[in-house]
Amino acid sequence: MTDQSDEPSHSSTDDVRPTPSQRRQLAAITEQQSIRDAVQAVSTDEEHLASLRSELFDVRRDDWRLLVSAHLRGRCLEVNAGYGRRSAVLADLVDDVYAVDPDRSKLRVLAAREDIDDEASITPIHASVETLPVARSQFDTIVADLTGCSYRTVTAHLHSLEQFLTTNGSLVVLADGITRHLGLPERLGLEQTQRDSQRPSVGRATAAGYRSVLQSCGFDAVNVLALFPTAQNVRFVLDATATDTARSLVSMLGAESGDNLRATLGTHAGAHLAQTGLLEPLYPSYCLVASRGPTPSPSSALSFSSPLLVSGRTRSVVLEYDDDTICGVSKIPNKSAHTPIIRRETRLLESLRETETGSPIAETLPEGHLTETRVGPVRTERPLDGTALSATLECTPEAFRRVLSTGVEWVRDFQVAFGDEHRLVRPAELERALTIPSLDLSPPAWAISHPIQTFSTPVHGDLHPENIYVQNGLDGTEGITVTDWEYGTPEGSPLVDAGLFPIHVGTACFGSVEAAVETLFCRDTEYARITADVMQEYGDAVGLSLETIYRLLPLGYIHRIALDWATRSITCYTGKLEERLERIERLWDLLDETRILVESR
Repeated sequence: MTDQSDEPSHSSTDDVRPTPSQRRQLAAITEQQSIRDAVQAVSTDEEHLASLRSELFDVRRDDWRLLVSAHLRGRCLEVNAGYGRRSAVLADLVDDVYAVDPDRSKLRVLAAREDIDDEASITPIHASVETLPVARSQFDTIVADLTGCSYRTVTAHLHSLEQFLTTNGSLVVLADGITRHLGLPERLGLEQTQRDSQRPSVGRATAAGYRSVLQSCGFDAVNVLALFPTAQNVRFVLDATATDTARSLVSMLGAESGDNLRATLGTHAGAHLAQTGLLEPLYPSYCLVASRGPTPSPSSALSFSSPLLVSGRTRSVVLEYDDDTICGVSKIPNKSAHTPIIRRETRLLESLRETETGSPIAETLPEGHLTETRVGPVRTERPLDGTALSATLECTPEAFRRVLSTGVEWVRDFQVAFGDEHRLVRPAELERALTIPSLDLSPPAWAISHPIQTFSTPVHGDLHPENIYVQNGLDGTEGITVTDWEYGTPEGSPLVDAGLFPIHVGTACFGSVEAAVETLFCRDTEYARITADVMQEYGDAVGLSLETIYRLLPLGYIHRIALDWATRSITCYTGKLEERLERIERLWDLLDETRILVESR
């Protein structure tokens, strides 16, 4: 580690900031154990644990780089690198990363992290912007995280950093907008940041203000991306000046908010701001991209004309617009470790579409192709026609039955077309299928007490109403497209999809997985009777008993955990893994109650 002055840490805007003592403890443990174990050891409560995990592992916060990859190249200076989360994903795109941070403990963590590729060229440097031990014109790219800094400080740092760029270098800066300086995202519940009571000077902390500063620094080309809701919780990335993608963003947020009066008024107000361009100065966070001379264009760089990026845990989706209409869909891994997910999905879908089954089920699979790019393999698909099944779901028995039947009938037809012959699975083999030794996950004895008749089939792995699109034909027929196959595999248990789908439908109706399981499988309710009827019909068609279906409900979650663990996806380092493990234990605990309902039929 290159050592300089012992400066205080860059001002973090995360919810719960680790104390200097906790950061030193984290560094010491990481140097001896895994980063995952170290985080667990130093976290004092759930709030602190979630915040620290986000800062360490949540690469969705860095998804802006997928839209500016052409600017990321050569020697890269990263300012306020922190624990190295961003350093690792930058190293996938540039030759060398020089990771600067004033906090020595954070750099110790960066240097010791075993989850960063050994081949990544990352050099930790203990310094601040004011004490950078580098000469002028040394870097092709500078990436600076200046969130949490006042507008005046950001302006000073922009003027200071440009001297270190080469003649055709690019500067990428993360900065707060005026609404975040004023604490608006926190007040609206968009983030949980705890800020000081005194707000920093905001100046012209807008897209136009930052653009003007960068132009005064001598940059010929300046683009500004909006990060929404904030740079610490990036769900969407879009051109801050674009009105079509802004309208789409408002529409998506409105759909999430429901149809109450407050949400409706908010959506109308947001749509007006988007249409008139008034959202541009109001975004809470920005990604500023400035270059000298023509925009660099490395081979295989991504290029979009009017993109709206929607962040995901393992991959992000870029929706490309033309006159308010989606004209392209690109699915991109958000770190190099996630590239197998994109490849697996494409191979599976191509194989299924090429298989002769004599069934029209292949027509329900999305078409797409794979392109190799600087950020990894990108799967491009046609925009989907129709309406997501989730949009038609209402919390009434009739609507519940219709949605559940639509999805389960698709599962039935898919498995009849692609499934293998039935065979007897004995308890020892069943136990292996339900066990992940590295996570101490294993089934209770009663779940594997006797053999079952089942079969192997390709699986979707994440089947829920949002992934099923329904098209109504002029002749009254109904077409279906099933999308998002990132958890798909060519071989698995039929109960992965058959078990997960009812739980997802129930969760959409009753608000939580726990409420869904209680209502659908553990109590004698109308919804439980509907579920049993639909699942019995499915079981009769594919040759599975209702008792087997209910007994092995956790298989869907086990399937997803196993795939995530194999690729070391972000889910393995966040609370999502613990949440799914606890969910599996809860399902096992409810097994006796589900058996009672089954036996009473």
